[in-house]
Parts: sequence; structure tokens; C-alpha cells
Amino acid sequence: MPDVDGVQAEAQAPARPASRQGSNGQARAASSRASTVDARAGLAPRHIIPSGTLYSIEHPASKITNIDKAIKTLGGQKGIDKFVFATAEEIHTEPHAPNMSIKPLLELRMRPDDHYGHPIAGIDQSVQNILIRVTRRKPKSAPSTQKGHIHKVEAIGIIERTARFRDLADFQIYTGNSPFQQDFGARMESMSLERIISYNPKQDPADLASEPWDMQPPPLWSRDYVPANYHYKANPASIKFKPPNGPVQIINKNRAPKLFNITVTYDITNVPTEPSRALKKPSTLEMAVIAKLRQLFRERPLWTRWGLRREMGMYNPDYLPSLKGCLAHVCYIWKSGPWRDTYCAYGIDPRTSPEYAKYQCLFFMLGRKAGLSNVKVVTENRNESGKGYPDYCFTGTQLSTPVRAYQVCDVTDPLLKDIIERGERDLRGSLRERSGWFKSGVWKKVRRIMRAKLVALNGDPPRVMSDAEFLSELNAPEDDDEETVDPEEEAEAEGNEDEEEEEGEDGEDRGTKTRKKLDARVNELMRSLGMMEQSQELQDLEEPTREGELEHEFALLEDDG
Repeated sequence: MPDVDGVQAEAQAPARPASRQGSNGQARAASSRASTVDARAGLAPRHIIPSGTLYSIEHPASKITNIDKAIKTLGGQKGIDKFVFATAEEIHTEPHAPNMSIKPLLELRMRPDDHYGHPIAGIDQSVQNILIRVTRRKPKSAPSTQKGHIHKVEAIGIIERTARFRDLADFQIYTGNSPFQQDFGARMESMSLERIISYNPKQDPADLASEPWDMQPPPLWSRDYVPANYHYKANPASIKFKPPNGPVQIINKNRAPKLFNITVTYDITNVPTEPSRALKKPSTLEMAVIAKLRQLFRERPLWTRWGLRREMGMYNPDYLPSLKGCLAHVCYIWKSGPWRDTYCAYGIDPRTSPEYAKYQCLFFMLGRKAGLSNVKVVTENRNESGKGYPDYCFTGTQLSTPVRAYQVCDVTDPLLKDIIERGERDLRGSLRERSGWFKSGVWKKVRRIMRAKLVALNGDPPRVMSDAEFLSELNAPEDDDEETVDPEEEAEAEGNEDEEEEEGEDGEDRGTKTRKKLDARVNELMRSLGMMEQSQELQDLEEPTREGELEHEFALLEDDG
């Protein structure tokens, strides 16, 4: 803070006594006492402390050059005496705290002549300190900045009470340059009713638009007197990193790496032909993973995530941790259409030719619309060569979890494969968003049979359905009628994304949000049941009807999974 009349204010400065008062209110003259030396050798000299007590005021100014002005900032000698020698009538108690005595405040005003300056309140505290006088001597020819040697140290007295200023200073406003404040303050200080009533802040209304309009400052800006301890702590996972060419950066070593996967929708005009430029240069291990991925995409232009995981894990398990980050170097992702949730090599557009019909994807929401609490795994006749990696092919007799998306070329079930091969011999000439290159009748038949088999495999116990159970479905026509929306397919199209595909990308997945909504509905129903049990009237009159409604709600929740 700037110097004000010889007093420079600085918060939390070393304590300095601004006033020393005795019991009679007058300044105590400290008497010099000679120190005595103990007769026993090696002991420090003894100093006699005069009787009586002193009161100190720790002024927060960094340097005091004028004691009189410093005392004036504390309300003068009158204000100090009122604070130090408060009478019993001046000390009162609050109704809510009868055991706490409150005495008059000692107010520190760095601008004592400014009535708009907000003061800092002093706190009266008990201490056990000793006031010591240190005398230094130096030659007369020594420069003023040189400190002399200590000549004498003597005790002046005991300090039992002190006033300290530890509260936060309020915001201050200086009104010396405001004609409005000067005029208004002079009228208020005069206590003249005529001068106050005759005051007009603005003579010309046009001045309000051209000049800032002064206003009377509030008596208080902030109510906070104690600094808040926010307990700021550094993130233990944050470390400092110095790039070769750049400033030091703070990074979170536990933060999931940012993925730069390019996702496209069915109605996109042109498919991506190259990866994002934001991708960083891959490491040696990542370059090996990318090379293997390019080999896989040369063999087959479209893959599901679980197909890539199985092929990569069986080739080299050490490549799996780097697989997710390397996919963006080789392929992009379809988020809708016949190839939903598949990875496609850059530059290849499966919408351009019917030869990509065998890579279309069949997506199912198992565990939700099928009314299943979880997805079970059928392990009978499982191919042990998979080394524990989920198989991405659908055989109709076993199920690997959590695979829920199958490409047409990965369906090996004899019944479904026969329908698919028959449909591939008679593909459509134009592409549709839901059935792709297949005729809508063939596509719907494949989906319904495959869904029924999946539900049976997820049953308790799991069951393999026979071909005889699908006679009515097999006899259904496979005409290429107008593409209508299948309710089950529509629900699955708007359902969850693949969990593994959502990890580390755009926040929490849809599945998490859906589960939260279901949990909220369950909690609401449970609260309703609790209110029913507490109300005798509802139990006697309306309980059967309400219970029926709640049972219906829970049944809907079970259907939703």
C-alpha cells in the first residue's frame, strides 16, 4: 500500500509497539536497570524486569517514521484509551453467546481523514511477552546505513495484552477526486437539514449520458474478514515435462490418451482418405501394430473391434494395449448405416459397390430389450485355439461376450448362412440405410432368426434352438418391399454404443446414462412405496390400485433391462 502521511501500510508486517500504556493511562517511562552478573562462571547475566505491565499494539505498517501519525490512524490517543481501558459498562455480551465478553473495537484507518475509508478491526489478545530495549553505538563518521554494535540490552516491562490486526482489509475507494463525494460529504457532515434537502447531484440530465455518474459508496464492500483456507493441493498424478523445443508443461500421467478416431455417418458425402493430422508420431511398438493392422485391412477392408482384438491378440498379445491408439492411423469408424460400429480402411467407401454387402453389420442390444440381467457365455465345444479371446463369429451354438455386433461374413450358423448366401445372389441395385445391399425381406428374416438364437443362448439355462422352430419364419416371403422400421431394430439403433468402443473417447457412454436414468426411476418408485407404507389412509383405500401401477412400472423396467 502507498505511503500515507508518513505511514506505509503493509498487512502482516512484523509487530511494533505503537503505544505503551501503564495502568494510569499515561505513557510509561522505562527506567534503566543495571544488569547483574552471576558470580558463578559461565552463566549469562541476569536482567531485572521492572514491575507493572504494558499494552502493545502491533501496527501492520512496514515502517513507521512518525509516531503521532501512526497513533492518529488508530483513532488517536482517545481511541486507544477507550479500547485499552474499557469500563464494565462498555463491555457487553451477546444474547447468543452469554459467556463471551465483547469490548469496543480498535479501528485502524490508513486514511483517518477520509470518512469513506473502511477500517480494519483490531483483536485484543492475551500474551506473555517482554519489551526489550536494545542500544547500539556507532562512530559519528559512519554512514547512516551502517548499524552500530549492540551496546546495551535492557528489559522495559512485561506485555500481557496486545492488539493485533489479522482480519482481511475491506475493499477501499478513494473519493478525493470526486466533486460529487466532496460536496455530498460536506453537506452531510454539516448536519444542516437545509443543505441536505437542497442538494441536487445533477443539474443537466444530459450529463448522465456523457459523464460517469458518481454514487454514494456503500458502508461495506465485503463481509469476509478471515481468509479462506482452500487447502490447495497439487494433483499427485501431475508431473512437469520439458519438451525438446518448448516451455515446461504440467501433464497428468494418469489421464487417458486422447484418441483421434474419425467417425462418419451414413449420409456423409466423401469418406476420409487419410488420418487426422493431429496424430503424433508413433513409437517403435506402435509402428509394428500399425503394420499388422494394415495387413489385416488388406485382407479385409472392414472389421469389427472384437474381430481386430482377437486377430491381434492371437498374433501378439503385447500389441493389444496399443491397439486402440493405433486404429486412427489405419481406419475410420462408421457410426450409422448398414456398417454401423465397423472400422473401415481409409479411402474405401462400402456404399459404392454391392461387393461390400458381406461386411454389413448385425447389431443387437442383448441384456436390454431381451429382458436379460446379464450376458452369459456358452463354453461347450469352444475352440481352445482362441487363447481366451472372444470369438467374433456367430455359430448359433455358442456365444462369446461382450460381442453384440456381427458382420455378415462372420455368421457361420448353417441356417442363417444359407439365407445370407441366397440373398447375396439377388442383391439390390441401390443402397438402403437399414438393409444395405440386401433386400429388406432377407435382412429382416436374418435379424429375427439370429436374435431369437441369441436370446436362447442367453437363457437360464442356455439353449440351442433347432431349425424346426423357425419353420414359420423360413416360409415368410423375402420380397424387397418398402423398407419399414422394425421396432426392435429401431430400439437397437438408438441404444448403447459398444462399451469398448466408447472407452476414452467422448466422456461417459450412452449405456452409463441409460443406467442412471433407470436407477433414478427405480429410486422414485421405491420412495413412492415408502410413502404408501407410512400413510394408513393410502394403505386402506388406495393401496391395491397403486401397487398394481407400481408392479406395472417394475415390469416395464425389467423389459428395459
